[in-house]
Amino acid sequence: MKRTLFILLLALCPLMFLTFSAFYDFWTVPPRRVPDDQRLLAEVFRSNEETRQRSSRAEEFTKELARSDLFLGTSIPSTGFMKQNDPDFRSFNVTWKKWGENAEAIQEYLGLLFQFKSKNIPQLRRGVESVRKFRERYAQIVPEAGKGFLRIMEKLEEDLDARVLLAEKIQQVTELIAEARNAFDAKQYQLCRDKCNKVLTDYDTEEVLNTRVKTTVLMLKARSEVYVDTDILSEIKLENLDPKKRLEKLEAFLKTVEGADLESLEESERQMVLDFQEAARITRAEVMAEREEKRILKMLAKLRNEPPSAIPERLTAAVKTLEVIQSVEKMIKNSPEPESVKSLENLKVLRQNREMLHRTVRLWFTKLVPEIKSSLDDTIQEVTLKDGSILCGYFSEVKEGAKTVGYKCYSTLKEFQNPTVSVGTYPVEDFQLPLTVPYEKIIVEEYVRLRGNLLERLHSRGAWVDFQNGCQRLGVRLKEHQKKEGVRKTKVHFRNSINTARVVLETENWRNMEKIFQ
Repeated sequence: MKRTLFILLLALCPLMFLTFSAFYDFWTVPPRRVPDDQRLLAEVFRSNEETRQRSSRAEEFTKELARSDLFLGTSIPSTGFMKQNDPDFRSFNVTWKKWGENAEAIQEYLGLLFQFKSKNIPQLRRGVESVRKFRERYAQIVPEAGKGFLRIMEKLEEDLDARVLLAEKIQQVTELIAEARNAFDAKQYQLCRDKCNKVLTDYDTEEVLNTRVKTTVLMLKARSEVYVDTDILSEIKLENLDPKKRLEKLEAFLKTVEGADLESLEESERQMVLDFQEAARITRAEVMAEREEKRILKMLAKLRNEPPSAIPERLTAAVKTLEVIQSVEKMIKNSPEPESVKSLENLKVLRQNREMLHRTVRLWFTKLVPEIKSSLDDTIQEVTLKDGSILCGYFSEVKEGAKTVGYKCYSTLKEFQNPTVSVGTYPVEDFQLPLTVPYEKIIVEEYVRLRGNLLERLHSRGAWVDFQNGCQRLGVRLKEHQKKEGVRKTKVHFRNSINTARVVLETENWRNMEKIFQ
């Protein structure tokens, strides 16, 4: 317990020391002095007076600024503010000086631009050089603050250079056009055309060669080419040229004056161009006619030598050939000179081509409608016996005196001519009908007549219908006859002919037949 109290008392010792030290310091501090109110008031008054004077000067300076042209950087009236080194206006004084320098530079630059109102190229070039020198000098005056203005000047300098170059080109074009006019007046048409071509080739931009000037050059070129090319064409003697070569020359000439305003030409020049246009139309018709005639001949040769295998394809190919013939005929009839000797000759050739087409189609059908022949020779005969059977062979007459009592029948011509065996005699009383040609030959002869009638009237639908029906009837009759006893078997039939007629009479095929033979 005592030990604890001792420790507490020992801990209070520093606190007691600090307390006594504080009391000691308080009693040892000297007493404070009362402030001098008169002096303090004088200092405050002096400070207020300076503030009032500065405020008055600032108000006066602001009024002077209001009467100045700040944009142009002109001098402020002489109040002394800009001349005195007043700390309150020192920063403004520096800035205003730089602003004035910029304003003076801009005024000088604007004065330089007035030089570019002139169209005199040397003066323009001198102006460009002045701007370049000014830009270099200005860059030294205001290297930092004027960077934006310097970029503007550099761009304007480039534009001015381009303007000078454009002016030079326009002057060159003007000189070339004047030289071309002088050459035309001197009848130097080739030189005039060369000058015009140089303008149109080397200066064909909207800035240099506007629409009006370009039209003038084109007209001058067209007028010169009229004389240049017509002289060449006259020397060539067009009438002696092959139509194809003649057309090439004419079209080459017309291309040179293509797009030209004929009204701008003189009357003789305009008439010359119109004459050559007419000659070109006539020659073009001749060339096209000759080209199409060659094409027609090739088509006809192919139809004749290498026709399609099927009838529909043949007829279609023939119609296409006919359409080419008709188109050429129409072209010639609508040509500038349909009654000329050349046109009439071409029309005659086309009529011959049409006839050739008809002959080719007829030739087709002479093969497509087959020619049928009997396998029996002319000496074989046939007879119908009273029992209805047929006896067919080579008959040898048997007589008693002047009377025919019967016939010997041989199966072959060789046996008939040189008998090797004895054959019996068929009495005349057993014959129902007299000896006649075999029925097969009668049928074939009727077919030949039907076929001949058809080939003469291929353009007639009725002829085809009759042929088809006739072949069907002949086939039925021959088939019935073949059923009889003793009839020799035949190879004759009409199936191919009937099928050909059926195909031809189909709607589309017959429409083509009508077109071919119309």
